[in-house]
Amino acid sequence: LVPQDIVNRIAYAVLMPALSRARETHEVPANQYRDASIVILLVTGLMTAALAAVVPGFITLAYPQSFHAAAALMPWVALLSWFRVLQSTGTSTLLALDLPKQVVRSNVIKLVALLICMPAGFYIARHYFGSADPLPGMLGAMAGMLLSDIIKQFAIMLSLRKAGLHGIRREAAFTGY
Repeated sequence: LVPQDIVNRIAYAVLMPALSRARETHEVPANQYRDASIVILLVTGLMTAALAAVVPGFITLAYPQSFHAAAALMPWVALLSWFRVLQSTGTSTLLALDLPKQVVRSNVIKLVALLICMPAGFYIARHYFGSADPLPGMLGAMAGMLLSDIIKQFAIMLSLRKAGLHGIRREAAFTGY
């Protein structure tokens, strides 16, 4: 997804070196983290909101009726993209702080959550909203995938907080926006 790719490039080209340099000079990297995360959150938040707002209409205008169900998935895809952007920034920060074990731990947590949440979301949506139409099952699976990403982001934020970097309120505010 485009926002995630852009943030990956920014995080690995700008954020990681800045945080690594701060760590090497024994500075507290909190200021660099705060400043970089605000810019990243603002830019990618706007891109993600545009993705959620524009793509469903584009699908209904540009594609035949048989593809219109995909328009219902796009807000979910945009939200998933947003959490992946948050994870990318958090992962880059943990790596720059020389905390790769925390990255591995968050990935394991996400894998376990994904193995539970995605099938559960699929089953619950199909059971309660109908099994004849495939859309509820896809939406349920997407919701399960999103929940696993939220759980992973929570694990990343706890690790960052433990390292002295506080961004939970900022990320929650940008997510709500």
